[in-house]
Amino acid sequence: MSDVSLNIAVLAHSYLPVSGGIQTYIHSNARELCNLGHRVHVIVPNNGLDLPPDEIIDGVQVHRTSVKDIFWSYPVEDNAIGGWRTNDDHAGWGAQNLQLVMDALPLIKKYKIDVIHTHFTATFAGEILNLYHNIPYVDSIHGFFTDYFPSREMSQAAENFYTNSNVAQVVVLSNYVANHCIEGGIPEKLITIVNPSASPVKFNQNIPGDMFRKRLGLTDSDQVILAPIRLQRRKGFETAMMAMPLILKEFPNAHLVISGGSSANPAGINEALRLYNDRLGELDLYHRVHLLLNQITDEQMPQLYSAADVVLMPSTQEGFGISSIEAQIMKKPVVASRIEPFEEAMGDTAIYFEPKDAQGAAKQIMEVLRSETFAATYAEKGYQRVKNLYDPVKQAEMLLGVYELAIEKNHGMLD
Repeated sequence: MSDVSLNIAVLAHSYLPVSGGIQTYIHSNARELCNLGHRVHVIVPNNGLDLPPDEIIDGVQVHRTSVKDIFWSYPVEDNAIGGWRTNDDHAGWGAQNLQLVMDALPLIKKYKIDVIHTHFTATFAGEILNLYHNIPYVDSIHGFFTDYFPSREMSQAAENFYTNSNVAQVVVLSNYVANHCIEGGIPEKLITIVNPSASPVKFNQNIPGDMFRKRLGLTDSDQVILAPIRLQRRKGFETAMMAMPLILKEFPNAHLVISGGSSANPAGINEALRLYNDRLGELDLYHRVHLLLNQITDEQMPQLYSAADVVLMPSTQEGFGISSIEAQIMKKPVVASRIEPFEEAMGDTAIYFEPKDAQGAAKQIMEVLRSETFAATYAEKGYQRVKNLYDPVKQAEMLLGVYELAIEKNHGMLD
């Protein structure tokens, strides 16, 4: 790894203070790269938020463009996963990427950017900047391949793109995502795995959680089950809710807190809210389930984890599950659905149940709530695993190696 200080531009669909796995992943790496002596510029849409166009967060220079938002899914006709419905979505998505390029270009020239890292739906902005300005770029795929490209036509288009584009490397979060990408046609030689990380400084186990308990009207005698998930069906919020009546029979002071955002695509929020409210009424869980929809900032997450007695990860599909290791670095026991990404991320340090099995989830949660020794054992095992495997500095250094390879490849193409 060279001693040259790099100017790095990150293009993404959103950033802090918006809270979410992708935002956390981007910021953790950007912060550590700055600590290593590099300069990172995150260029994002303004997301319709009342935030300054330019600010510095933990040493990272953030630039919010005139683009209000970028669709949170690739444009696929009748794609129920992403919420796309018409050809207007295709046109809008393309126009947003072009506008992001136009807004990013002056910044890229001003700060003499050496390498670009695109995330999620900003991929084509990176390709355009490379084609017309010879700036090397790498791309990140955060989820499973079929979530990005659910139709045969889009899978073929993705294979053609990654085979023929100038993308230097494709960064993925896990072996699980890597295997899906390879099966989807992305050349294996392009793929590099850079796991997420969890900082024991940010997620300090001594941070008090009193604020959130008071905010929700809860006392120290109440049991808090935290599900740090979006209100999206594949995240398993219905399983979490259906487990509660069983838990309440033995623990009448138990409360479920669902703390994530709305959906992978804003178009999905109405359907998700309808399902949530239906379950709330059917299960008579008023005053027992607390939905903090889009109310938690990234900097508040450690306090929310601290307020929890147990963290529940009930997803049926994930790329990695960053919240799981955030909870574990704070020494919280994690109960999770037995899916491949969680098993890869947490190994034997989580307490598992079968996906969509509300009874199984309830059983494991009650086991944690019954025994402080049982809970503490898994909390310690999880903490040690995260500390050893998901160190922020090591992950940032791996990413830096990817950037240096991209620059080297680009120089070779120019020669």
